[in-house]
Parts: sequence; C-alpha cells; structure tokens
Amino acid sequence: MIAVLSALLLFLASATVVLNWIHAGQTIARRLRGDRRTVSLVYAVPQILVWMAAVLHYRADPPTLSAWLFATVALADVSLYCIVFGLLSAPIRRLRTGARSTSRHD
Repeated sequence: MIAVLSALLLFLASATVVLNWIHAGQTIARRLRGDRRTVSLVYAVPQILVWMAAVLHYRADPPTLSAWLFATVALADVSLYCIVFGLLSAPIRRLRTGARSTSRHD
C-alpha cells in the first residue's frame, strides 16, 4: 500500500513537471510575440512531492523503484532552475544596483 502511494505521488510530481514545462513554453511564446504577461509556474511543489514519494518508497518493505527515477523527476523540473537562478542572481543584482547608486554623484 505504501509503495502504491509512493508511485502515485511520483506520478503527480511528474505530471506537475510536464505542466511546468508547458507553462514555460507558453511564456516564451508570448514574449516572442511581444506580450509581457507570463504563465505562472508551480514552484517547489514537484520537489516536495518527489521528496514525499521517496520517503514513503524507502519506508516500504521491498523498495521497487530505483533512486535514479526520483532524481530524474526532481531534476527535470524547470521551476527548480528558476528558483536556483533567482537565488544566485539576487545578490548579484543587489550588488550592481548598490554600486550604481553609490557611484552616482549629483
């Protein structure tokens, strides 16, 4: 029963990953047409679902799925890369705007 629940959570996570990629593609297509509106991604939900599926899976008596399957679903998500890029670029943006405001002498 635990293995079935784990597989169901992994399936929901992979469906969310596919929908995130579709939404990212729609956002890119809109920007190419000149429309600045975005289609929202579902951030962190696929990673949480994969983590819950992995925990439940390894609590089951005979683990049936391999670990690479969980890692593949988690790493295939585009929202993960948006989160990582946002966390890495925020300090750089802050340093650049701080350097501009202090170097300006009016």
